[in-house]
Amino acid sequence: MDELHCRLCGARSARDADDCERCGAPLALYGHDTTEPESEHTAARGTTAPVLAGEVSSRGVSVAVVAIVVAGLVAIAAIVAGAVVVVNGHKSTRAASPTTVPVGVSTTHPTTSTLPAPASFTALFAADSSGVVRVDSTGCSSVDTGTGFLIAPDLVATAAHVVADSANVTLHTAHATSPGEVVGIDTVSDVALIRSSLPISGHVFRLASTTPEVGTEVATMGYPEGLPISLTQGTVSAVDRSGQFSDGVTRTGLIQTDTPVNPGNSGGPLLTVGGTVVGMVEGLDTAANGIGYATGPETIRPLLEGWKAAPQPVSLAACGIAGGGGPGVQAALDLTQEWANALASGDWATVRQLDPALAQTSDADLVAGYGGLKEATIAYVAGDAQNLDVASVAYEDVGSGPRTNVYCYRLSVDLGASTVTVLTSSKATPVAISGWVDPSTLGATIAAC
Repeated sequence: MDELHCRLCGARSARDADDCERCGAPLALYGHDTTEPESEHTAARGTTAPVLAGEVSSRGVSVAVVAIVVAGLVAIAAIVAGAVVVVNGHKSTRAASPTTVPVGVSTTHPTTSTLPAPASFTALFAADSSGVVRVDSTGCSSVDTGTGFLIAPDLVATAAHVVADSANVTLHTAHATSPGEVVGIDTVSDVALIRSSLPISGHVFRLASTTPEVGTEVATMGYPEGLPISLTQGTVSAVDRSGQFSDGVTRTGLIQTDTPVNPGNSGGPLLTVGGTVVGMVEGLDTAANGIGYATGPETIRPLLEGWKAAPQPVSLAACGIAGGGGPGVQAALDLTQEWANALASGDWATVRQLDPALAQTSDADLVAGYGGLKEATIAYVAGDAQNLDVASVAYEDVGSGPRTNVYCYRLSVDLGASTVTVLTSSKATPVAISGWVDPSTLGATIAAC
């Protein structure tokens, strides 16, 4: 009886299949009394149908207790020998290439009689890295960075621990920045989905539907330790691992890999050389050398498909200065006050340094626009360390004499670059208040912002 065999990995597939169910490569027909017809391609390589190696299984193998990193760029030192660390603060990892289709989309591929051209991770990085996103998550007392990857122009998949308890989420690529909204999160499986406010121009990844085999060459792209996007390579060391993490959750079906990952890689894709996502970076064993973990596609895929079809927006953490808002918010307010002071004092060099939108503005134009400002007090209204709503109680003296106005600003704050960008502005005082008014007496006007 005739059978379909993969011309790349040798796996047998269903008679009516078009592509290999294991690795996605084209299939060829083989019978008991036939041999593969030789083509120029196969003759040049001198190959015959490969033999499928026996699968390696490690079901039930436990991983030591793990510690979840929640401190931005700093990994938490493992106290227990063999502790595994969830790679928060920067993350990424990749894996093998079974059946692949875009999330939530069913497709078929025409049968082909020739093998695709050999790929490389170098080519993969050049072609697909535009779809790997840096995820900045600001909480009330911390700012963490992880990695995500596009599954649609406005949807970014990442690990749940990257965005859990966030007050604000911001997505960054090499060419754009966009606010993000968490529209699905499962802290048990450690998977989350973020919807970008603006479409992101970049590669949209395809997810595998099955776990890669042990020995599969994989790579990951991400933002380790706050560095620009990078790629690391390795192999799948084992599958179906399980481990109890320091958040008390036991996670199963994990992929073990020797692909190097670091804080900042969490949530990034584990990729095969063909560009298929076969896992999502979960963490690393800090007591070992070269042991990392990724969440498998059987866990990731149904969750992302469900949230894509029916989003489940997640309420952000509420941070307020009076209610104990964290140092991230206070640092953003301090930077904003520095920006306001520079405008009020006519320190145009500092203004240009702090406000990218004014970097090319001449002194004369700055004087014309802000020369009447003598003092400004920044008051917190709402938001977090990255997207901040403030009121500016401004003492102005130009034209009609000394007066007080209250202006409302929505700001994008980048604490790493020490910059403040005005997103929107409005005036809360329709008529200026004569003279200088103590900001503490303007609570209702400030709250109106």
